[in-house]
Amino acid sequence: MKDIKPTWFIEHPVDQEYKQYILLDFLSTVNKDIADEDIYYPVKRIFSMIKEISSLKVWIESNFEEIPEDLSESIKEVIQTYENSKLSESENDELFSIIETSLNILYKYADLGMDLWKNIENRIKAFRLNSTIESKDRDRGILIFRNMSTDHLITYWWQTGKTDKGSKGTMLKKIKLRNCYYSMSYEFTVHEILDSMDIKGDLGMEVNVMEIYEDFSEESVTLKIAKELFIREISKEEDKRTNY
Repeated sequence: MKDIKPTWFIEHPVDQEYKQYILLDFLSTVNKDIADEDIYYPVKRIFSMIKEISSLKVWIESNFEEIPEDLSESIKEVIQTYENSKLSESENDELFSIIETSLNILYKYADLGMDLWKNIENRIKAFRLNSTIESKDRDRGILIFRNMSTDHLITYWWQTGKTDKGSKGTMLKKIKLRNCYYSMSYEFTVHEILDSMDIKGDLGMEVNVMEIYEDFSEESVTLKIAKELFIREISKEEDKRTNY
């Protein structure tokens, strides 16, 4: 996928025909990735583009004076570029046409991308081994991905906390196993994981399993989406605990 700058639609020349050419040229590389079933980064980039463009639209229409600190860096860059551009009235009118046309195109791609994304999610079955753990203790644990075609296992230690940038997030650290294939039971696999980490007992940690019903590798789109699905669910639970 060819990358595209967050500020592509603002920079001179502010001309709808020219901007549409830039957008369609970028989307042609998205089409190629989708045809190759490589949808992870294209879908995420499409949604971030929609957010960048629509955020500027809201900024202009709402007459805000200060850029909120909690915005992403790309959205801040878009707003700052717009403010520094000092567009004329006619250029502003043209920019709004560019915004509307671009959003209409991107929303169609977003719908297609989400359909493809959900098709992959449907191949993933997720569950907990020890569902009796109190929700307040669900801040760390083991994550097991099982390739249901080959029984190959990919395992991680996960923990919620603050990232390097100070925001909350879920961090994954890969665990190397002596035997990286499913055998006997998940409980046996957990024992192997704890042994490889030199941990005695389960320490009340959560164990999550994601069975993926296709043959995949560590670099596959399916595994990336499975990780995204897991982190999304963990984030939802973290929000519930925070707001409880």
